[in-house]
Amino acid sequence: MAETQLAVDRGFLQQPRAWFRYYSSAAIYSPCPKVGVEGCATSDQETLMEQTKRLSPWAARFGYAGLIPQSVFLLMAVAGGPSKWIAQAGSFAYAALIFSFLGGLWWSQALASKDTKPWQFGIAVVPSLLGLVCFMPWVWGWPWPEPYLAILGLLLALSPLIDGWLSGAEVAPPGWHTLRLRLSIGLGLTTLAISMF
Repeated sequence: MAETQLAVDRGFLQQPRAWFRYYSSAAIYSPCPKVGVEGCATSDQETLMEQTKRLSPWAARFGYAGLIPQSVFLLMAVAGGPSKWIAQAGSFAYAALIFSFLGGLWWSQALASKDTKPWQFGIAVVPSLLGLVCFMPWVWGWPWPEPYLAILGLLLALSPLIDGWLSGAEVAPPGWHTLRLRLSIGLGLTTLAISMF
């Protein structure tokens, strides 16, 4: 296999969307002598691109593994006693972190899209702000975390609706949206369940 060549000029790096699409594509990993279509047989290009369109099994494995912490917190909440508050506080922290992570996903989605609107970047920062807003009642000594834990659970469960609404959903590989839906509903419902104990 020929050595990979990375032909990137300075002007290209100054364009965030082009940079993101370039490094998330198969071009820089191509075994062809030159990046892109030059020097590659059509069959090689099609085979390589087909491979990169598939959802990696590791994405599913690590994705489902992300449900483990909240499942442990649910068991702690069911057990009751002193572990109940620990379970609720821990699950709130985990739910807020994941929700914030989804905001980063939407930001990347906006960068990868050709039809991104300015407000899409605003939507991407909302999860982090909502996580902070739901945390502040604890700082002020208000009832916490039950009501705000339920809010986070609901937001997580409904978050896949935003994926299809924003531009850039077309860049995801087949199977991604199904995985995304399962993980969000699973985490959201688990979080809601913990808030009820």
